Amino acid sequence: MTDKHDNPPAFPRTGEGVEPGVGHGRYDCPGMSLLDYFAGQFMRDAWDIASSAEYEGDQPTQAAAIFTTASHIAYQMAWAMLAERERQS
Repeated sequence: MTDKHDNPPAFPRTGEGVEPGVGHGRYDCPGMSLLDYFAGQFMRDAWDIASSAEYEGDQPTQAAAIFTTASHIAYQMAWAMLAERERQS
């Protein structure tokens, strides 16, 4: 999908105090993009499918093929979700 949609950060954090891995003082953590967050939600299911393929004795290359296909589909779905999000606003 080539359309570009509003892709804001997901879970940005800014503040002062103690931030794990950063220390004391002011911190600014932009977070991941909303597109990546949406795609990651779809990939959780792909992990379950690929893991079951490996445990059932299928070749590891089959699990890799599942991940490759699933990641492509996950980003297509994520772009569609961003488009619908814009349409709803």
